[in-house]
Amino acid sequence: MKKTLYFLLLCITAALFSCSEDDFQTIPNEEVVQNAGREERFFLMRDFSVSGKSSAPTNSIDNSFIEKLKILNKKNQFVCELSDQKGLPLWQYSFRTGDNNVQNKGGEDGDNFLIIPMQEEGNQYLSSLLYIKNPDSENPEIYTITNDELLSFVENQEIEKYDRENVLMTFFYFDQQLFGEEREYVNIPSDLFDKIPLKEEHETKNFTFSITQDENSGEGKSTIWCVTYYHCPFPPGGCSGPNGSCDGCIEYCSSEECYSLGGGHWHGGTPTGPGGGNSGGNSGGSGDWEEPETPWYLIPYISNYTHHVQNTFKILYHYGIVFSEYELDYLQDHFPLVQKINIYLGANPSEYNKVKYIRDVIYFLLANPQTVHPNNILERIDALEQYLYDHPYAISNIPCDQIPYWQEVVQYQVPQSVKDKLSYLNQTRPGENYDWALQYIENANGPNVNNDYFSVTFRDLPQKPAPHDSQQFTAEEFLSYVRTNISEFVHPDMAVFTPSSQTGFNEGAIWYSNNPINSIIHIDIPGDDGSVITTGNYTSQHNSYWIFSTIQTPWEYFTDGLDGPHPVSGNRKFGLKKNSNGTYTFYTRGVDRFQGYSGHEIIDNVLQNTAFSKADQLWQSFQYSLMFYVLENSINSDNYCYINTPSTWRPDYNKVKNVLINNAPLSSLGCQ
Repeated sequence: MKKTLYFLLLCITAALFSCSEDDFQTIPNEEVVQNAGREERFFLMRDFSVSGKSSAPTNSIDNSFIEKLKILNKKNQFVCELSDQKGLPLWQYSFRTGDNNVQNKGGEDGDNFLIIPMQEEGNQYLSSLLYIKNPDSENPEIYTITNDELLSFVENQEIEKYDRENVLMTFFYFDQQLFGEEREYVNIPSDLFDKIPLKEEHETKNFTFSITQDENSGEGKSTIWCVTYYHCPFPPGGCSGPNGSCDGCIEYCSSEECYSLGGGHWHGGTPTGPGGGNSGGNSGGSGDWEEPETPWYLIPYISNYTHHVQNTFKILYHYGIVFSEYELDYLQDHFPLVQKINIYLGANPSEYNKVKYIRDVIYFLLANPQTVHPNNILERIDALEQYLYDHPYAISNIPCDQIPYWQEVVQYQVPQSVKDKLSYLNQTRPGENYDWALQYIENANGPNVNNDYFSVTFRDLPQKPAPHDSQQFTAEEFLSYVRTNISEFVHPDMAVFTPSSQTGFNEGAIWYSNNPINSIIHIDIPGDDGSVITTGNYTSQHNSYWIFSTIQTPWEYFTDGLDGPHPVSGNRKFGLKKNSNGTYTFYTRGVDRFQGYSGHEIIDNVLQNTAFSKADQLWQSFQYSLMFYVLENSINSDNYCYINTPSTWRPDYNKVKNVLINNAPLSSLGCQ
């Protein structure tokens, strides 16, 4: 508790600067006047009101108390020692907390506080809160907590959560009282407000709230206000608690958390004695005044932009995407585009992928200012994606005459037994969100088709592990060994293969048998697990292989094997063949297509061009693991094994950019 009580005493690191007469002797005359002018304005009862808000306070300070503070300032110069050297008090919005405030945890017996909001003239937000501890005493302690000090305090996890929440909500209470109830408060540390779930893709929380006054509260008692917050479902669905109430993770459910006005025991500087303020204040007149910045807990000020631009900004901001003035200026200058964006977002208001897509479109346009007819970019992207769906090799860098060599994999005919098993699972183990189903490459929404081939070549087959380490593998045996131990041949941080435990079948027995067809394998993939089913298996002395086909399974959070859709749709073949010169080549050949949940991966890939990099790293690790195993387990010391250069036929995004930037016809793309 001591850490909590005195944390804010240590927040300010600037040197102590008082405004004694001796100090004024060394300050230029202009700055002396500025200091004196601030002190005079500090004690004025300024007229303040915001449109829609009444300037009439619920609690006020009489003139005699302000006169008392003036006299105290002449003795101690506390005004010039406050950490807030820009804001001025709004005395009419003061609030007194009493010693019977039982909800102000951590308080000291007998203490009470007067809290006054501080505002820099012309700004529509708080600069700090002014705390006067034991205001009725002859020598009250006076200090401010600035927005920066507040941030340091609420981010300190050594302090109790309630104390951090209480101080933060006291700021929000005054901010709302002064500036209106439409505020959204953002960048809240993720460990605070346990009932508020952290949204997907977010590192901090945000919410709006309404104030509820306790009927028994008043001067000397607590003002109680409650946070009302909303959040999105994962997985999608309606409110599923009792009678439709909030269950902690459902969209449009509301929950409340109530707090009392307080937080005065934790402040931002070390008091210099009775009546003294903080040690962290700037010298009220030395140096240049900095341009005011919006506090960290508010959305940046955007009132200079049109309603349509503001609406786009707010939707993106809700998902943690913050547009700069540069990006907002671009939108302001392209009104037809902003109208289309708002229509698009209005139809998809709660889908993160849709919001991210709009962000990427703007980034693309800013990076390519030469784009012809930028206001029509959304229509061009839609047309391009439809064209690529119909012509999957149109932007591939594969030579057109090479395409037939990949048809064996892409057009592989799945056995009827595989289809029957998935149909049976749909009857016996149905899912609420997804069915058991093959993911055919032609049904994937993503516009990008991947064709890759990773292999190693070696002279001699390796020897078997103990207790048969004196025996050499046959080709069929070595393929089977790699298959049943495949997780040992890839980097463990990239993928782990295990028989599924969600089917009701003994998938392990099927997988480890001599005929693995129909076995379902769960793949632990960082960020996006998936499942496959073995659809092909063939063994011979000169050519052996097995084939994985991607499948969709029911989805359940944090449950291996109930993975939902696999990230890609397609087939992957693993084989071992004997070459005409007597050497062997172990390979994997894949043809797949991104599932494309949002339908707009094309613009993201144009910007990043890294769509397949993780898959490449996985199969490169497969190559290296195979090479090391063969060399380390060779019967003959002069055996050799080398990694072949991967063949990767990928989309050529320069073709895409030509269509999007120069409005080139779709027929200018590649293979039809």
